[in-house]
Amino acid sequence: MLVALPAALALSQPAAAQDAPGWFVPGTQQQPDAAPPPAHGRQRATAPAPVSMAPLPPVEDEQPAADQGGQADPVTDAELQQKLANLPQPPVPPLPPIIAAFYSATDTGDAVKLAASGLEAALPAPLAADTIYFIIKRGENEVGLAASAADATAGTAITLTGAGTGTLKITAPVAHNGQVNLSSDFSVKLPGTLKLLPGGAAPPAGIMGVLGVPDIMRASSAAQAVDKVIGARKEKLQLEAQRAEANWREIQQSLQSDAGHLTRDQALVRERGLQDRVRTDRRQLQERQRIIQEAAQVALGQIERTLIQIIRQVAESRGMNLVLHRSQVALNVQEFDITDAVVAQLNKALPTVQIPPDNVDPATLPKDWGTPVAAVK
Repeated sequence: MLVALPAALALSQPAAAQDAPGWFVPGTQQQPDAAPPPAHGRQRATAPAPVSMAPLPPVEDEQPAADQGGQADPVTDAELQQKLANLPQPPVPPLPPIIAAFYSATDTGDAVKLAASGLEAALPAPLAADTIYFIIKRGENEVGLAASAADATAGTAITLTGAGTGTLKITAPVAHNGQVNLSSDFSVKLPGTLKLLPGGAAPPAGIMGVLGVPDIMRASSAAQAVDKVIGARKEKLQLEAQRAEANWREIQQSLQSDAGHLTRDQALVRERGLQDRVRTDRRQLQERQRIIQEAAQVALGQIERTLIQIIRQVAESRGMNLVLHRSQVALNVQEFDITDAVVAQLNKALPTVQIPPDNVDPATLPKDWGTPVAAVK
């Protein structure tokens, strides 16, 4: 009688963990084979169960209403245009109110020219720039524009079809006798103007530096120590997984050799015992694998936090205000590269880090556990 054993336990590590030194690099993205381990000191979240949705019923196409003869009532182009023309149009605001100084210094029939300025500026339609218009004085501080002096006298103003955007500039009005009653042009914000943000201070000139984070991690004495300890734990776990598989095979072979002397019930009991043993061992090995991976993240997180401070410190000491990854720069001179300086300072400030003890779940440690043993000076 044979018992189907599960496939060999896979203890593969994330792709990023296989590179030298195999640790998280600030500014890069890690691509794990499975879901990433939970953040230090937090509980792991389980993936939500998929939600199935019943398909919606098909929607039948609407059919046009038909007359008594069964045919749809056709609409000609002329009728369609007429219906569109009869639709209510949105109101167009008049010219914005004019300040009292301009209003009191002008009279109906005075000639002016218009211009629009500002971001995406446009005169109210259908007004045009460098065209003479004539003022029609209306209510208090309100004016209209006419196409001719006669239209202005008759009160026939141009109908505006657009509000315009930006700032409306009106030249100093010229009276009938040629007299200019204002010494300067007049500007007013249009209703559709875009509000511009106030100007801010310009950023300083960029003084750039570059560095290679992978090179820094490979040269870091703390990262090398983490690599050594975590690597030893992985090898130990792999040996334990191999011994577990060997035990499963021995139990299976014993069951096969005793099959002729066992009753059906006895054989089923031993088969279920083997299956339970395999499930328990696999669960324990996978839990050990998770603990090792999270311990590495906790240790490397200490290096990452200190490294950020070191990079800022070295950059400021050289007057740099912009530091880029070397891989992002196509060409640079050696004087821009601060990799070696960062490595020297990092090894001085953080020669070692705290690694969670073997077989201790990092999720059970205090949140402030793993503070760098040396402060940046």
